[in-house]
Amino acid sequence: MSAFTAYVQRHHLNVRDVATKAGVRLVTVWNIDKGTPVQFAHAAQVRAALLRLTGDPYRPAGSE
Repeated sequence: MSAFTAYVQRHHLNVRDVATKAGVRLVTVWNIDKGTPVQFAHAAQVRAALLRLTGDPYRPAGSE
């Protein structure tokens, strides 16, 4: 399980809701979950949406 999947499950989020809140396509969120590179701007939008949805910042592996 990826760190992203664990985060989404821990916060009981739906990836469609994350994509909608972030203003990105669902496939972008899917790519993040699978570890496929996405545009920096899209990744930032998803991180901001996760923070708005949960109040808990998502810190992808290696970004500490």
